[in-house]
Amino acid sequence: VRNLGLSLVRRARLLARLRHAAGTPTLLVVAPAGYGKTVLLSEWEAEDERPFAWATLNDADNDPAALVTSVVRALEQIELPAPEVLAALSAPEPSISTMLPRLATALAGRERPFVLVLDDVNALGAREALEALTSIASTMPTNAQLVLASRTEPPLPLGRMRAHRRLIELRGADLAMTRPETGELLAGMSTRSPLAPRDGPPRSTSPVSPCSTSTTPPRQ
Repeated sequence: VRNLGLSLVRRARLLARLRHAAGTPTLLVVAPAGYGKTVLLSEWEAEDERPFAWATLNDADNDPAALVTSVVRALEQIELPAPEVLAALSAPEPSISTMLPRLATALAGRERPFVLVLDDVNALGAREALEALTSIASTMPTNAQLVLASRTEPPLPLGRMRAHRRLIELRGADLAMTRPETGELLAGMSTRSPLAPRDGPPRSTSPVSPCSTSTTPPRQ
């Protein structure tokens, strides 16, 4: 489980939605920075029995071969990849047309349920990388789940995924704190604030956004 700092508020209503969505192949979490996407997913991981594999994407993953490599390296966290996948990755000039089918076959052969989390999907903009991501999403086995966390809505065939009931979405409006959650956050902050020294002025504390569920800003 990722250590992202102390969570002051347990997002029980959102965790319940995530539990109920466990049978849906793809989960899309879209919200601006500071809404606690990664913290929420980390809390879900702590409560879920399935192993989670994490990859944080960046500009380099706009190369589809690099993207598939990032996915395979993430999956190594829970199980060694199939030899044929490693062979495709280690080729002098990796071919995406070879890598994607081998990855799909390897995923289909995994008997143990798992969750693959791709964070910062907003880093992807190249058509080839988005097509590779669409292919990965469409070939996820029935006992697995793909989670896409992004600051902006990714240009993927979301309409088709919705129509086929292969997509569950959490948006900024869902992640925004309710009034009771905000009250819980402020109460938790007050009980954890440092005491002022006796012989000097009170020490200042940094403001925390009501949208954050961690004492340290989550990596988005």
